[in-house]
Amino acid sequence: MLEVKNLDVYYGPHRALEGFNLSVKEGEIVALVGANGAGKSTLLKVVSGLIRPRSGEIHFADRRVDGLAADAVLRAGIVHVPEGRRVFSDLTVEENLLIGAFSRRDSEIRQDAERIYEYFPVLKERRGQFAGSLSGGEQQMLAIGRGLMGRPKLMMLDEPLLGLAPVMVEKVAEIIQSLNRMGISVLLAEQNITVALGVAHRGYVVETGRITMEGEAGALAADPQVRQAYLGI
Repeated sequence: MLEVKNLDVYYGPHRALEGFNLSVKEGEIVALVGANGAGKSTLLKVVSGLIRPRSGEIHFADRRVDGLAADAVLRAGIVHVPEGRRVFSDLTVEENLLIGAFSRRDSEIRQDAERIYEYFPVLKERRGQFAGSLSGGEQQMLAIGRGLMGRPKLMMLDEPLLGLAPVMVEKVAEIIQSLNRMGISVLLAEQNITVALGVAHRGYVVETGRITMEGEAGALAADPQVRQAYLGI
């Protein structure tokens, strides 16, 4: 479904990604794990059209998408839920959801919003409440719900567990698996390696802009190098 080939990305003279190769197959959850500043967020921004690569190619659903504007990438079926949730604090929950459908022109937007409320009953309870008054976990649900309003084939989640209480970490992990059961492929960029590899089918370890390890998620979680470097074991 998604193929990233030999991607080089720079911020001015500084290289952020080097020879980056990654794939997400249809129906997969793929974890992109590593420390803060390793290049995970950069990769997601490049795929979503927010940053242009210096070289390399990105293909999605048999179509080359590198170089497309962000709105065209969205229409192709890729939704990016950014780090920090980025909800519109001074708009209501429902207004935030409807913004997620800004690229659509069909007649089923309201029906989809009601479906999101079925997935996340707490959002239905707070549909008229300002998004800025929600808890961190509720804002993350809203950010994911807003992304679902774009009817994605692939959802890219950037650090969705960051700053959440343990009970909400578990809840969001369950939501990620639910997305996959709904038929949505997921690319999960996350520092919490234990949870990320626990929900993923496959994983990539990224360090200083390069893929250093890849494989089945369970095998990576059990690898002595990964356990020592990232889990302190």
